[in-house]
Amino acid sequence: MIKFNKFRKIFIVAEIGVNHEGDFDTAMDLVKKAYQSGVDAVKFQTYEAEKYISSSQPDRLKRVKKFQLTRDQFEKLSKESKKLKLKFFSTPLNPDDIDFLSKISDIIKISSGDLTNLELIKYAAKKYNNLIISTGLGTHSEIQSAI
Repeated sequence: MIKFNKFRKIFIVAEIGVNHEGDFDTAMDLVKKAYQSGVDAVKFQTYEAEKYISSSQPDRLKRVKKFQLTRDQFEKLSKESKKLKLKFFSTPLNPDDIDFLSKISDIIKISSGDLTNLELIKYAAKKYNNLIISTGLGTHSEIQSAI
């Protein structure tokens, strides 16, 4: 478990996100390059496009789906990260993603776009002791509600 309030140095995260463009080998290479650069953690985005993009937007669905990795691939990336002594975490987009990630990572990041999605934050808080919540352009009131 990470205790952020106990850090003695800056915690550096390599934001891989979807820069792998859906290619597993590229994702694995990015983890290894992140390790070589000396970061503390790698972060991805975990989602199933069909669960958040309407089928009435087939072009967008196809484009976003192209960038997703499988659950099996995320498990392999998590194992490789742990082998390299890197923290592995990801940004989920729904409760199913949170359930999956809770099996392979002890930390997740809530996106700034979900700052006001209090149900998602509450769900994540039940599964995790460690949440990173991006505030983006959130108002003081929105940030307080999320906390």
